[in-house]
Amino acid sequence: MLFNELYDQWLDLYKQKVKQKTYDNTVSAFENHILPIFGTLEVEEITSLYVLEAMQELSHKSIYLTNRLLQQIVRIYNFGRVLGYVKHNPAMGITEFLPSVKHINHPHLHFSQFQSFVKYLDATKESTAKDALFMIVYTSLRLSEVICSEWSEIDFKNKRWTIPAHRMKTGVEHTIPISKPMRLILRRLQKKKKNNYIFFNERNANEHVPAHRVRYLIERSRFYGKQTIHGIRHVFSTYANDQRYNADVIEAQLSHKQKGVRAVYNKSIYLDDRRKMMEHWGRKIDSFRLNS
Repeated sequence: MLFNELYDQWLDLYKQKVKQKTYDNTVSAFENHILPIFGTLEVEEITSLYVLEAMQELSHKSIYLTNRLLQQIVRIYNFGRVLGYVKHNPAMGITEFLPSVKHINHPHLHFSQFQSFVKYLDATKESTAKDALFMIVYTSLRLSEVICSEWSEIDFKNKRWTIPAHRMKTGVEHTIPISKPMRLILRRLQKKKKNNYIFFNERNANEHVPAHRVRYLIERSRFYGKQTIHGIRHVFSTYANDQRYNADVIEAQLSHKQKGVRAVYNKSIYLDDRRKMMEHWGRKIDSFRLNS
């Protein structure tokens, strides 16, 4: 049996257990990094040394991605053992020979330095990736929640953006107010609409802008290692807390799950309060852009 064939069988089972977004990301990662190397090889002929060398090469690009894919290869071979296709799992024990993943609290600038980041971004060449990153700044949404967004989620009349549960990390539908700066971005993109995605891929009309193009705006800059996309949420949260906004209002905007007794009784999404807060935040960010 070829690795491709075992992978396809495992994929049918995997699809039933994970969200569509997770499934799509896994398929994309395997098609780009694993199948070109392992795909046409017999599963019993793939040795631990072969897996190790392939993973070491991939780790130069991304140790996080390497570890994630290695875990999936382990699962694929475990699946194959249960079905009797293979006797051994060559991916077992490889992790200890790879660089460890450094867990850090998403780097982010102090708010006094964030103005420089906004000015840098404002000066970059116009692109859908730039619009997506600015939308993250204005909303504090997660990267995937922005780039996978569709026009059907936008309600211009009521100034609301409702993200369905299956696209949220929390698995709960999330509604956010559309502030003036957000509306300007959306209206401009609406005029260039190519498909159902708000942030379309400029190289492929049927897809949304790839995550790596948005990340690249930071990776190529002097802010690399100092400010991450997820860290933008930290900057916003710190600023909003310093401005004495209600903690529940801030957490609702960030779509954080509440825990304990409070989660049972507090079902409010604070949309009106969040609208005021996000208009305030939007004006602050725009003041940085005007001064650039």
